[in-house]
Amino acid sequence: MERKLSLFIFYLLLAQVAVVLVSWLLTAMMPTSSYHTLLSGEGVRWMFRSFSKTASSPLVTIVLFWWIAAKILNDSGYLKGHSALMSVVLLAAVCAMFVACLLLLPYEGHAGGLLLSATGGLRSSPLAMAMPYLLPFLLSAVAIIYGFSTRKWRVISDPFVALTGKSLLPLILIIVIQLVWLWQTVIYVKG
Repeated sequence: MERKLSLFIFYLLLAQVAVVLVSWLLTAMMPTSSYHTLLSGEGVRWMFRSFSKTASSPLVTIVLFWWIAAKILNDSGYLKGHSALMSVVLLAAVCAMFVACLLLLPYEGHAGGLLLSATGGLRSSPLAMAMPYLLPFLLSAVAIIYGFSTRKWRVISDPFVALTGKSLLPLILIIVIQLVWLWQTVIYVKG
């Protein structure tokens, strides 16, 4: 798997170089077009600026949190201890109870601010915006409780040791960053 992911990263790097060269060719062949070259001073500055924004984007953070949740769920034995359907049902029930507890909070004062946005909508509320970050933590908590209750883990450091084993996380994060940056680069070149 590591070899395949590494090869995919190499192909993404080649695609990035190809976009840079194509941007140069397009602006050289059609100087009055709306295309932008990445080999100009402005293009190089944009690449450095956009890469730092991409590497620190919410998508990278969300991938990291979900990877941690998946690794903890797998290493705790939770996914092996139940059938696939039962695991999904139990996890959905825990998530539903979490959301139900939040919905039971009073709407007055600060608690109501969790559920509604400034315009009164639920879709753009702080709770809805935080769900991709909160759910992996909730799933990790379920897995950690399960791991200790089944005696798979005995000391508090066991869940953390489970995360530090042979990990594909760096490769996955590099792929996410490269894919987003490649997409943004193509959009920049198009003008």
